[in-house]
Amino acid sequence: MVALVAAIAPMLVAALPERWRVPQVVVLIFSGILIGPHVLGLSETSSVKLLANIGLGFLFLLAGYELDLRLLAAHEGRLAMIGWVVSAVISLVAVAGLTKAGFVRDFIPIALALTTQPIMASRPS
Repeated sequence: MVALVAAIAPMLVAALPERWRVPQVVVLIFSGILIGPHVLGLSETSSVKLLANIGLGFLFLLAGYELDLRLLAAHEGRLAMIGWVVSAVISLVAVAGLTKAGFVRDFIPIALALTTQPIMASRPS
């Protein structure tokens, strides 16, 4: 089922009218929720655990390719690093509390996810 969704998602996105276009990752995430064990139960998380870990590794690898070390040495880069460290400390404290309360089982991935923030690109109207 996971392979079928991965094959159909790009075709579905391409078939959408221009004004309804969404990124392919949105279709993949919602499809994963739909076929996952908590909605339709058509797929189990254990069957894609290895694939999920490999995908996460590639995500971090590609993020590393995007870094320009010269920008990190600039004033803005230093501010960005300080901001990330502050958000990492806050997320570690928050996730530690949630783990102690029994709400979180995967400490590190959740803490890292909380340190990210989306970058909103402005579109000309």
